[in-house]
Amino acid sequence: MVTALFLTVSLLVSLAAVLRAAHNLRRGPGGNPGRWALVGVLGSLGFAFLVLAPATQAVLAGIYPNIGRLLSNLGTLAAAFSAVMLLLYLAHPPEEARRRAPRRFLVFVVAELALIVLFFSAGIPESRGLFGEYYSTHPTLAGYVLVYSAYLGAVLVDLAWLGLRYSNATSGSLRIGLRVLAVGCVLGLSYVAEKLYSTTRAAVVGPDAGAESYCVTPFDNFGCAMSVGMPAVSVLVMTVGLLLPAVTPFVARLVRAPGEWRAYRELRPLWAALYEVVPEIALTSPDAVEGDYGRGDVSMRLYRRVIEIRDGVLALRPYRDPSVADQVSGAGRAAGLTGEDLAATVEAAVIRAAVTSARSGRPVDVPSGETPLAAPGPEAALPPDLASETAFLRRVAVAFVSSALVRPYGGERAAADVPSGA
Repeated sequence: MVTALFLTVSLLVSLAAVLRAAHNLRRGPGGNPGRWALVGVLGSLGFAFLVLAPATQAVLAGIYPNIGRLLSNLGTLAAAFSAVMLLLYLAHPPEEARRRAPRRFLVFVVAELALIVLFFSAGIPESRGLFGEYYSTHPTLAGYVLVYSAYLGAVLVDLAWLGLRYSNATSGSLRIGLRVLAVGCVLGLSYVAEKLYSTTRAAVVGPDAGAESYCVTPFDNFGCAMSVGMPAVSVLVMTVGLLLPAVTPFVARLVRAPGEWRAYRELRPLWAALYEVVPEIALTSPDAVEGDYGRGDVSMRLYRRVIEIRDGVLALRPYRDPSVADQVSGAGRAAGLTGEDLAATVEAAVIRAAVTSARSGRPVDVPSGETPLAAPGPEAALPPDLASETAFLRRVAVAFVSSALVRPYGGERAAADVPSGA
């Protein structure tokens, strides 16, 4: 059970490290060095839990007694140091973070070297990582545990403080992630406190006070919960906190994608009619759309389509007939249309009539002193942001295709003439 827990945690955080490293490589060189610190956190934790699993330790013990515990502790301290670097680069400009980093790096190196020296000088018997009975007779081993616990505790306090302090200046998923990280640090500190207490007590009172036993499950008893369950839980909580700001935008894109794809397809007839008479609205060759933006980039495709429709509408200003707007507006009110539904239907009819006029090359002939009906713009209460404008244009596109009030003002473009990539 314990082996399964540790290996599962190792697999999850190692996978997260690989995915984050791949993301960093796609972004190319440069940027905030803190993004690689997150890879260091996750990779070190994955390694630490891998070598800490009882089954792995049994294999490593054939190489050198208890070497698995040393490797796990070294990996844990490396993860803690990487987490501090990550928070430094989040909380401070790169120049300030680089100025603060050397001191923390020096302490980290000293702690790692101290663990190595104390471990190999302790003369530890083959106990497969259960050291409690030897603390009173092997002071060097007790020193090893105390150095490890003291450094880890100091880093967890540093992390919790940085996370809470910086979270007050942020918002959204970053703020939540930093506070979740602080919770994970508190859970980790409870493990460190128990480790410091039990080690000191065993070293002073004797082996019976610090006796350890193998845990069948992570929560067999209080000792197992603190030494096995709590580290795993705290690591998972801290990993969630660290990954939340990076994962949230990806999840949000997944949630938005179906709706964005539907909007993209709904806008197609309107876009195709405009493209027929104003082909220059295409920001790239329509036949190359699939090469330029795959289905995974539906947000960019939708954004581009909205912009192209708006450009097409503006290009048709000389062909927009004010009388069409008046006629459809009156007919729409008589049919019970109001608000955005009425505005979208009027706009669809005006665009359809303008497309028909543009096909024949006949601009609108308006009385002297007047100008053709202008395309809707911000001054005409057009939606103030891309999301609102997309929603409005979807209404226009639906009316453009299906409204009986719009259909009399011109025919639709043949589907066969629409570019294949559009």
